[in-house]
Amino acid sequence: NNAGSQNTAMGMNSAYHTQGGNYNSAFGMSALHLNQSGGENTAIGVNALHGTKSSWNTAVGTNALAFNSTGHSNVAIGTNAGTVHQDGTTALTTTFGSIYIGASSRGFNNADNNSIVIGTGAWGEGANTTVIGNGATVSTHLYGQTISHSLKVNGSTVLNGSVILAAPQGDGTPAAAQRAAHPARRLGQAAHRSC
Repeated sequence: NNAGSQNTAMGMNSAYHTQGGNYNSAFGMSALHLNQSGGENTAIGVNALHGTKSSWNTAVGTNALAFNSTGHSNVAIGTNAGTVHQDGTTALTTTFGSIYIGASSRGFNNADNNSIVIGTGAWGEGANTTVIGNGATVSTHLYGQTISHSLKVNGSTVLNGSVILAAPQGDGTPAAAQRAAHPARRLGQAAHRSC
């Protein structure tokens, strides 16, 4: 380390090439190995952030973000987290602002910016997306109020409990016009009210 300051390295070849980066922490053999001037990185685990040359990355786990080179502001937690593309072989090298949590969680590709991938073996779906779970996940439970600006459902949906629609729904046709266009639906509603 020639000009950098406030760096900490423990483990054979950790932060080995650091020359000017500041505030880096590398714990584990070859963690942050190729970093030269990137700063404020934290690498914990063998080969964590091995190839990074940029800043503001956090990797915890063997090989976490190991192939990242110029990507910045990423978080990876778990063995091999954020290491390869969805294809399982191409190195993930340039993403920024993404989060990979879970062993072998993968980004979609090198344009996988602002991506959140959570789950063992979970694969990203591309930039600006969130994936929770992997192909074996059969149920996702969310408690409390869930706020969404849009909802797209692929497949069938079962709603248990109450559903409150606070704004116009459907194709934008006012509710009165929809009732006039569907008298059978009106009759069904009237019959339901009289019970």
